[in-house]
Amino acid sequence: GLLTVGLVIVPAAAIGGLASLAGGAYLRPPGGLLLTSIPALVLLIRALQRGWRPSLPPRGKVLYAPLLKAVAAGAALLLVAEVVATLFHPPSQGDALSYHAPLGVLFWSDGDLTSPLDRSPGTWALAHPGAAELWFGAFGLLGGERFADLGQLPFAFLGAAAVYAFTRRTGLLGGAATLAACAFLLMPMVALQVGTQANDLMGAALLMAALALASAPVGEWKADRIAMIGLALGLTSTTK
Repeated sequence: GLLTVGLVIVPAAAIGGLASLAGGAYLRPPGGLLLTSIPALVLLIRALQRGWRPSLPPRGKVLYAPLLKAVAAGAALLLVAEVVATLFHPPSQGDALSYHAPLGVLFWSDGDLTSPLDRSPGTWALAHPGAAELWFGAFGLLGGERFADLGQLPFAFLGAAAVYAFTRRTGLLGGAATLAACAFLLMPMVALQVGTQANDLMGAALLMAALALASAPVGEWKADRIAMIGLALGLTSTTK
């Protein structure tokens, strides 16, 4: 999940930054989307050539006690309700409407990262770090404004996965880790932000993912883990 986010935001930011330096509009769709997708397509093709195929991760045995079932059901119902409400309700939330969502549209429609601020240099919100806004804008191009409102939904699951990893690192079993992950999804901040184009949940989940990766024993610190920690921290700093 973290790599997927990086393969969207990092190329888009690089293309938008180059466009700002060169005075171009390289992010404008459809060409901007195609350019952004090139690194992901190259990585996918190389993985397929090496024999990789999509598969579900191995599942350990989890004892689903009544409490775990209740919390998991509550989290699932809450997320489903939030998704349905988002798809049928106009966009809302002050920060989202003020600058997060507009920046997501402007980055891609202008084709670079600096035109909004050039037009209105006194508007400090337009200088906001743009990782989340590039992500929301890509969602909007693919599925419209209501779909863009669900841009933070994947980060709810990324945060839950980080909570699960934290819990397992403490020595607790899979049931306790699953309970903690589901409890995270029930948090008010998570539930309220899943359907808005704010960036608090996204920033928190990225930082949690970095810390979860960093909590591994020293013997597991290989080059790929260090790279993923760097990616997570970099995305965090450009989100919040």
